[in-house]
Amino acid sequence: AMLTFIRRKWFTLPALSTQWVYENIGKLQDNLFNKDIEIFLVSFDGWSQHFQKRITDKNVFDIGTPIIDLIYDFGVEKFKSLKHYYEVSSNKLKTLDEDTWAENFSEPDNSVMSALDCFMTNDLLNTSITKSPAFMSAYEKYLKNISKREINMPANEDFWNGLLENDCLDNRKLKRIYNDILDLLLDNSELDISEIKFFSYGLFNYATNLSEIHKADEFIRKIILPMEDNNILIETFQNQIINVINSASSQYYQELYDLLTNINDVVRSSSINLIISKTKLKDLKVATVGKESIDQIDEEEIT
Repeated sequence: AMLTFIRRKWFTLPALSTQWVYENIGKLQDNLFNKDIEIFLVSFDGWSQHFQKRITDKNVFDIGTPIIDLIYDFGVEKFKSLKHYYEVSSNKLKTLDEDTWAENFSEPDNSVMSALDCFMTNDLLNTSITKSPAFMSAYEKYLKNISKREINMPANEDFWNGLLENDCLDNRKLKRIYNDILDLLLDNSELDISEIKFFSYGLFNYATNLSEIHKADEFIRKIILPMEDNNILIETFQNQIINVINSASSQYYQELYDLLTNINDVVRSSSINLIISKTKLKDLKVATVGKESIDQIDEEEIT
C-alpha cells in the first residue's frame, strides 16, 4: 500500500521525482522500505527514461552517498538506476583535475571518495581514472604532505592501501614517489606506529633505495625496531625485510635479533624463523646457541 501511495505521488511528475528519489533513497530505505528496497528499485527502474536527463555529470556527486551503499549491496547490473549512477559518476571521475582530487582527498566521506572507494572495492573501478596524470600528481603531493606531517594521517587507511594492492596506480611513478617518501620519513627524528603502518605497503614494495646500506640501516632503526612487539610488518613483509637486513650493515643486528627472538618467544612465528635463517642474523643465533651451551657446561662443572 505504501509503495502504491509513493508511486501515485511522485510518478505523476517523474522527471522531478527521479532526482528527488536519487537524493533521498537512503531515507526511503530507512523509513519506508527497509528490506523491501529491491521492490522499490524494480519500480523505480520503470522510469529509467528520465535518468539520463535528471542525473548528469553536473549533479551526480550532489546526490549523497546512500545510493553508493546500494551499489555495495546489489552491484550495478541488477538495477538500471544504480547502473546509471555508476556510469555517470565514473565518467565524471575521469574529468577531475589535480586540484579537485586534492580537495577531495581530505574528505574521505564525501560522494567523490565514497564512489571511488566503492568502485575499487567491488572491482568496478576503471583504473584509467586513478592512473591519470591528474590523480597521480595529487596522490604524490598528498602522501608527501602526510610524510612531512603537514597534514594529518587519513582515517581511510584501507582505501590508500587498496589503491596499491589492487594495482590501481601508475607503477611507473610509484618507485620514485616512495623513494622520496622514504627520504622524507627518515628525516623525521622518530616515527610512530601509525605512520609506519600507513606507509609500509608502499615502502616495502616500491622503495628501491632500501638497497643502499645507509638507507637500510636507517630503515631498521626508524621503521622496524620501533614496531617492538607489534609484529604486523614481520608477518606481512617477511621477504622484503630479509632484503633490507641483507642490504644493511651490522650496526643494528644485535638489537634486531633480540627484538625478533623476544617476539618469537611470545607468538612462535615461522616468519621470524625464516627472517633469521635467510639473513646474517643467523650468525648471531649460532653465536648465542654456542654461548648458551658453554654457560650450561660451566654451570654443570660448578655443581
